[in-house]
Amino acid sequence: TGRSRARDRSRPSGGAAAPSLAQRLLALGPCELCLLATPDQIVTGTGVSQWTDQSGHARHATQATGALQPAYTAIAGDVGYVQGNGSQYLTISPTGLAFFHSGTGLTLLVVLDQGGTVDNYLLGQQLVAGVNKGFTLSRRPTPNLRVNAGNGGTTTLLTVAPIGADGSWHKVSIRYATASSPQLDVRSDGASATTGSEIGTPSLTDAVPLFGVCAGGGGAYPTTVKFRAIVAYSSRLDDTTVGQIEAAFSSAWSV
Repeated sequence: TGRSRARDRSRPSGGAAAPSLAQRLLALGPCELCLLATPDQIVTGTGVSQWTDQSGHARHATQATGALQPAYTAIAGDVGYVQGNGSQYLTISPTGLAFFHSGTGLTLLVVLDQGGTVDNYLLGQQLVAGVNKGFTLSRRPTPNLRVNAGNGGTTTLLTVAPIGADGSWHKVSIRYATASSPQLDVRSDGASATTGSEIGTPSLTDAVPLFGVCAGGGGAYPTTVKFRAIVAYSSRLDDTTVGQIEAAFSSAWSV
């Protein structure tokens, strides 16, 4: 028949090719950002110059300055991770990312290893010390995670319990929506990690800032965190759907 045996092996029973991890994630909700650290989605210069968004919205995480480009490390086959060194970071244009702070709906899922020597903002829209603009996830006090959102003030929405030992990979999901009960909750490796309560609906008093990866927006206060995935949806997904996303990561990457 001339048909490749290798191609057959990628297809269930020789039929249609199995959906990729990105295709599975996009099918589960209104996906606005899909960064998966597979080699084919990483553009390198000195380090990572672009981490390509697979959501279809072209919200790529980029860094033009070579010395500020985080590293990419391949783990095995089709997966690796992006890691800053405490001064390196990527940024994403804020266009279309207002749902991170509007309170109308957010589900953020990350696969990360937070071990390292520099503790501060992991990702988000923070720009000024102690001032939470938009939405941020930070690692402090060590090894807790802190979810912040605000209108230029210092409101902390939630501080969650440690997500596990440093030096290992974890799946963390964050959901937020106004008039939802609870309004904000966090899961770590499939179990609730919430230890506080949401204390106010965030809103911005100025333009939405850049969104940072391995740092707050604009490169403020970066960390040594490692990321395999950062995926965001513009709605508060239900428990079943979040579980399906977590299962997709587990089956693809054994995390």
